[in-house]
Amino acid sequence: MAQIENTQQTGVAVIGSGYWGKNLVRNFYQLNALKLICDNKKSVLNNFRQQYPDVETCLNLSEALKRDNINAVAIATPAETHFELVKEFLLAGKDVFVEKPLALTENEGGELVKIAEHNNRILMVGHILHYHPAVIKLKELIDAGELGKLNAAIFSILLKAGCARLCYKKGLLLEPMQQLYAVLQLGRYSFVGAGAVVTKNVPDHALVTGNPAKQAGWMCRCGEQLPDNPECNFCSNKYQFKGNNIYKL
Repeated sequence: MAQIENTQQTGVAVIGSGYWGKNLVRNFYQLNALKLICDNKKSVLNNFRQQYPDVETCLNLSEALKRDNINAVAIATPAETHFELVKEFLLAGKDVFVEKPLALTENEGGELVKIAEHNNRILMVGHILHYHPAVIKLKELIDAGELGKLNAAIFSILLKAGCARLCYKKGLLLEPMQQLYAVLQLGRYSFVGAGAVVTKNVPDHALVTGNPAKQAGWMCRCGEQLPDNPECNFCSNKYQFKGNNIYKL
């Protein structure tokens, strides 16, 4: 695979090299910046050793943390791990690129931004669809009022495994690059983490992450994750559990 000259001697480690991480591996290798591939699956690393025999691999994060030739990392791990991993690498003096979302709560995201600023490190979140021509055009249509008042949307995502149709209600927060199978309904104010593989309906206010997607908590309508109480620490909205569902008081 062809590489270009890396004139600034940037050394990058890719942390997590599965569904989306493999694309980061390929691109950083082509930029002649890839020094290390870190993943918790030996079989994945064995495949990469065959594709990129001149790039080192590791199972342990400490390898990326301690290496002097690594000055930046690209993180493509499950969403629920982002906060701790980004924080650890920023504190270790590494620049960080992380796939969506930066963190699961606004407070955690704000803390990471402050750490990056305090340590004079670069912190960047992947947002490729923000620049997609279709997304840009859709925003233009919405801003111009040509679509009227937008309360809900139905769209399709083309996957390697086929086509999935997603129907969602007003208030849903959906991260890009998730996978959905069959016809699914995502509830109001629910949150689907980046990289989640959704295989069943998601209740109102539910937070789901992982592969396959599992419920990791509950979300307030303001977008903050709810504590066990459940009363939102950000906007003070109160909720009540009824069976397997949650309702605003």
